[in-house]
Amino acid sequence: MRIFGEKINVNATIKTMGGFSAHAGQTDLLNWVKAIAPSKPQIVLIHGEDEQRETLSACIKKQFKLKTLLPMQGDLIEI
Repeated sequence: MRIFGEKINVNATIKTMGGFSAHAGQTDLLNWVKAIAPSKPQIVLIHGEDEQRETLSACIKKQFKLKTLLPMQGDLIEI
């Protein structure tokens, strides 16, 4: 890939998540989290209005005891 004309080597893979819709409601999203919760994933909520992301984050923390992140545009997430 080129960034500002400089060639940068990218060591990345693309993963596909089947059965997931960006238009799911809170109940559907919580059901999806329930299915993956046993693996203790870190949940990153990047889509939606801040108030709704915060509400979903609180539900995930309460029901599944999982860490959630709510990044803002430009934030860097390191794993």
